[in-house]
Amino acid sequence: MKSPDTRPRDVLWVMGGIAAFGWRSFRSLHPPLVLALTILPRAVLQSCFFVLLGRWIGSTQQAGFALTGAAVITMPVMCTSCVADVVTADKWSGTLWRLRSARVSPTTVMALRAWPYAVSGWSLSLAAALIAAPLTGHAGLTRQLLEVAPLYAVIAVTMTVAGLAVTAVALGKRADVVLGNLLAYLIILATGTFLPSSRLGFLRPLGWVLPGTHGLAAARALEAGGPWFGQVAAEAGVGAGWCLVAWVVITGQLSRIRRSGHDFS
Repeated sequence: MKSPDTRPRDVLWVMGGIAAFGWRSFRSLHPPLVLALTILPRAVLQSCFFVLLGRWIGSTQQAGFALTGAAVITMPVMCTSCVADVVTADKWSGTLWRLRSARVSPTTVMALRAWPYAVSGWSLSLAAALIAAPLTGHAGLTRQLLEVAPLYAVIAVTMTVAGLAVTAVALGKRADVVLGNLLAYLIILATGTFLPSSRLGFLRPLGWVLPGTHGLAAARALEAGGPWFGQVAAEAGVGAGWCLVAWVVITGQLSRIRRSGHDFS
């Protein structure tokens, strides 16, 4: 017979409470109005810059290529940099010991708390691309951006998981911002956001294991009317790999902190 706290219904209730707390914590750190007035304008300007740069160094076709990648260029702000708040919140609040002693896996707790960052990264980046399209003379691509919006959602999830994995390396230190930004720039540089993967040279193999590469390839294949499901499956596989990395890193870090007896070791 199962104990009351291990029944599926009770487990789902606990997980729902963790997810709800994640939303309340997110709102306290990043109020939606503040995001709309600060992050969104910056994302729009960044998208316009890359689209106009693509037109200047290439052609209208290259500008359209850059517009499709613009959503992924602006997504890391929330999905790899700001998501570090999920990893470090308990450390700075002095409640990390409660996370270590909880019945729910710490990795699961962090993943459930991180969902607002994936949703906000997806919605802000997509909104920025949709606004940048008419501003840069590509209003005709708005429909295509909406068609590939679900694929951007997949990228946002895999990117957020990767952000958790990378920033968790700094759980006992103060390098979460550096690591989150480093991952963000690697994604911008090596996933084919601005240039085709075939032109990335030695960076191309790196892009294969980064979130966004396969998702962007799927989005562009869908826009061109070609096969795209295989690339979505590859993006999901990359996300699964980063889930494993996140579990290993978070478990290892908490084990090290438990042995040292200090949250800041």
